[in-house]
Amino acid sequence: MEKIYVFGHRVPDTASVTAAITLANLKNKQGLNASPRVLGDINSETNFVLNYFGFPQPEYLNDVKLQIKDINYQKNYFIHTNESILTAYNYMNNNYISTLPIVDEQKVFKDMISMKDITKDHIEGDFYHLRSFYENIIQVLDGKEILKFDNEVSGNILVASYGSTTFINNITIDNDSILIIGDRHSIHEYATKKQS
Repeated sequence: MEKIYVFGHRVPDTASVTAAITLANLKNKQGLNASPRVLGDINSETNFVLNYFGFPQPEYLNDVKLQIKDINYQKNYFIHTNESILTAYNYMNNNYISTLPIVDEQKVFKDMISMKDITKDHIEGDFYHLRSFYENIIQVLDGKEILKFDNEVSGNILVASYGSTTFINNITIDNDSILIIGDRHSIHEYATKKQS
């Protein structure tokens, strides 16, 4: 008979441990082969309760891994690994979904992205370093390709939002710089000379 493991939170509290014990006992009375488990160390309160009522501590289960079949997501919606976060956001927003699988060229699952991930990254993320594809940058900035050297772009982001003199006198441009700039001709000239 197939073994059923019953467990609660990853960080078990008294309620989740006792619920696992109770449900496992119920399943056993229904003729199933169930056993309570915990996914982490129990706290002193839970240990006291188990000792007081004479129940052994459930065994530790250390091999619970998330599988694609366990994830709640809309089927037939996915995004490729080389797509931008903006593309993922727009795709989820337009299709009224909050979680999206990320797949490679063979449509093999690689990761997940969610609206929650995007929001957290937008608030707490690294806004000064970029690693992306050239096409994604063009798309996000709604730009036009003039000259392209590499498919992948990686470096430190500089936005020329200062006055030209302030920028030229105070900002250092090097080979790791990604300069976002409008029609400030003096900064264009400065940046071009720094890279020549």
